[in-house]
Amino acid sequence: MINRKDLLTALHLDKPLELIFPFCNTLWALWIAAVGVPSFKSLIIFLLGIIILHALINFSPEVIKKQQTKVMLLSNLHKIELAALLILFIAALILLTNWLTIVLTIVGAIFFIIYLFLSHYHKNEIASIFYSLTWAWLTPLAFTIQNKDIEAITWLLFLSLFCWYFLTEKVRNLTFSNEPINLLSFAIIKLIVFILFIITGTLSGQSIWFFVGLIFTLILFIFQLDLFVCKKIKQAYSYYKWLSLVLLIGIILSYHL
Repeated sequence: MINRKDLLTALHLDKPLELIFPFCNTLWALWIAAVGVPSFKSLIIFLLGIIILHALINFSPEVIKKQQTKVMLLSNLHKIELAALLILFIAALILLTNWLTIVLTIVGAIFFIIYLFLSHYHKNEIASIFYSLTWAWLTPLAFTIQNKDIEAITWLLFLSLFCWYFLTEKVRNLTFSNEPINLLSFAIIKLIVFILFIITGTLSGQSIWFFVGLIFTLILFIFQLDLFVCKKIKQAYSYYKWLSLVLLIGIILSYHL
């Protein structure tokens, strides 16, 4: 029998702040898709879906290797049973939507399976790409669940979030290794992400509040870069959830002020 504390710890739900980053990124897409407040149904499906996806990713071989103490709390049988229940639950959520969302979910599931396969064989660089694709793929899902359709802006936002997740995943990997960070390549990727955000905000008709949020994000980027120089990688990684939150606030204010 699994006690509640061990279950929450094994699923990384004992640290709810870790969910701020994927929550905020997905809510960007939902708010832009809805041109304001998304439907209650969309919000519930996505919030529950993110919690489940976050939990499933923590059963990947890569995460198990890096954080053995958490997964050892569950036996192999319990892990299989729990993963199966989570998959069934997320399948039930998707069946409440529409056929286009179901098709896109299957594509996202393929990305996730490839990520698991690559992480099992320690192909971490390529695995990071599919990890980022898995999370960024929630963007077209946000549009199909909210609007039952995909717009041109969807793919630009998808590309922006893919680069955003890829950047954070590279930093997350550095927190588990002693490898030196290449500040130049890191700064170039950040610049690309920032330009994509500006283009996305402009084409989606965001107001001045979105760009104010981008300015604050740029300031946090600079502080984060200083942490990298000082080799405080874990502190630098923790900045990402606040960067995403600042941008989400900018998007919400853009539609409501």
